[in-house]
Amino acid sequence: MTVRRRDYSTLPSLDKYKGADDTDLYYREYDAIGGSIRGSAVLVHGSSADSKSLHPMARALAAAGLRVFALDVRGHGSSGKKGQIDYTALLNQSNLTGTSLDIQCYFLPP
Repeated sequence: MTVRRRDYSTLPSLDKYKGADDTDLYYREYDAIGGSIRGSAVLVHGSSADSKSLHPMARALAAAGLRVFALDVRGHGSSGKKGQIDYTALLNQSNLTGTSLDIQCYFLPP
C-alpha cells in the first residue's frame, strides 16, 4: 500500500480578524495564480478539521484563477477556544466586511 503525503510547503501563514465578541478568528489567503482574478472562493472545513485540511483544494482553485480564503471555523484550528462552538455565532461571524478580507459570506442551513 502506497501512502500519499500532502505537500504543505506552500501553505500560507494564518492571518486574523476580530469576531463580534473580540475573539481572534483565523484564515489563510491564497492569491490567484496567473493573470487576472476570475473570482473569489471561501472554503469552510468540516467539523473535525481546520484550514490546513483545505490546502489541496485551495491550491487548485487558486491555479484556476480564484482568490481563495480558507477559514479556521470558531473552535477549530487557531480560531477561539477549542470545544466551544456556538453555531448561531458562527453564522453571525460570516460577515467579514471591513476586515482585511472585505467580503461578505452567507451560509445557508442545510
